[in-house]
Amino acid sequence: MFTNKLKLLLCALSLIGIGACSTTDSTPAGTVTGNTMSAKIDGANWNSTITVSTSEDGDVVIGGTDNTIGISIGLSDARTTGVYQIGPISAENMASITESTTKLWMAGATFGSGTITFTKLTSTDAEGTFTISAVPSPTHPSTTGTKTVTEGKFAVKFTKK
Repeated sequence: MFTNKLKLLLCALSLIGIGACSTTDSTPAGTVTGNTMSAKIDGANWNSTITVSTSEDGDVVIGGTDNTIGISIGLSDARTTGVYQIGPISAENMASITESTTKLWMAGATFGSGTITFTKLTSTDAEGTFTISAVPSPTHPSTTGTKTVTEGKFAVKFTKK
C-alpha cells in the first residue's frame, strides 16, 4: 500500500515547482541534491536545476525543478529494475507537475498515467527514464488541459538514514 510517508514526501517534492525549496542544510536525511533530471514538457525542453531523491524500503521519490516547473514521481515497492506504471494500473504510484502556486497536474490512482523505467536501481542510486500524462488537480481550479511529459531521464544517488 502507498504509505503515508511516501505521500508526504511526494507532496513536499511538489512544492519544489513553486520555488519553496532551497539548497541550504535543511535537506532531510535520506535525501541527496545535485543529481540530474530532464524531460520535455508539452514538447519544450526542461532541465532540473534542483533534483532530490529518497528511497526507503522500496518507496522511491524522485523530483526536480527548474524553479518554474516541478516534476515529482513517487513509487511504492520499487525494488528491482524494470517498468513501473503510474496511474490507474498501479494505484500506489503517482506523479505531479507543478507550475506556480496555483497550477497542479497529477497522475494517480484514478486519473492520468505514466511509466518510470529503472535501468539501474540499487540501495544507493538509480537511473532511468519516465513519461507522464497528467490531468488538472481538482483542488487547483486555475489548472487546465493535460500536461504531457516525454523523454524524461534521471540519474540520482540515495543516502541511508
